[in-house]
Amino acid sequence: MRPVEPPQPQAEPPASPQPLKNPPPVASPESRQPRVELIDVRPAPATATPASPVEQASPANQPVLGPTAGRPADLTAVVAELEESVKAHPEHLDDQFRLRLLYLATGQDEKAVGPVVAADPVQANLTTALFQVISTAKTAIRQPTSSPAPALAAVDELRRLLGQQTPVIIPKIALVTRVNSFGDYEAVQPPRFPAGQGVHVYLYTEVANFRSEPTSDGRLRTLLAEKVEIFDAAGKVIWQQTADTIEDKVLTPRRDFFIPLEIRLPPETPPGEYTLKVTIEDKLGATTDQQRMTLMIGD
Repeated sequence: MRPVEPPQPQAEPPASPQPLKNPPPVASPESRQPRVELIDVRPAPATATPASPVEQASPANQPVLGPTAGRPADLTAVVAELEESVKAHPEHLDDQFRLRLLYLATGQDEKAVGPVVAADPVQANLTTALFQVISTAKTAIRQPTSSPAPALAAVDELRRLLGQQTPVIIPKIALVTRVNSFGDYEAVQPPRFPAGQGVHVYLYTEVANFRSEPTSDGRLRTLLAEKVEIFDAAGKVIWQQTADTIEDKVLTPRRDFFIPLEIRLPPETPPGEYTLKVTIEDKLGATTDQQRMTLMIGD
């Protein structure tokens, strides 16, 4: 429907009538009738009224739950996907790490510290030991009053395994008259001996970063070799001794290792300054280390 057009107002006659040269045509009665047309009338679409700040705010003192309902299912799917990936490609350590971190995050500690199946057994052992440290440390943090012994044992095991990946080293050597245990001995200080009386001492050697391998009876086996040489001032060897096979088997991983070796020099050894050199070979790790010290005979 269109609006009705009202009749146009007619111009007012002039103050004094004047003859028109061209008078306008007189409208017919039909042209003066109002025109009516139909149009399509529809209601305007309703628009949502934005909520006021008061309406948008959460009610006071009421809990607000975020959109977390789907997360457990999503996390379960991620774990399942990683499990399939690790099963198909155990050599992918990144997936191994992600999966075990998710195990820890979801309270599945037994799975997190389980044996790792990997192409490299060294990497597998290190990964297992690392997550054993994280799991036991998490327990110690949650229960501070409980004994931290499991966490400390896990740290020691990881340290031992990491040490095996570095070359064998000799942290300390000393000439001693008595050895009680690791780090407990009676040293000859300074290492000076009277001339004409001979020399009878022990060489105390500490060894670290040695490789160990498991045996069929559940022990850890270490296999070392030691060579000791004494040189005079001209560089000539005056005494030497070699131990080709020093084997050690233990049930508990050894954190300390020492070798006592007897040294005897005859009374006729000339006075002077001598150099003692010790060489340790780790046969399982295929690495060696050497240390030297000076000893004197005579004044």
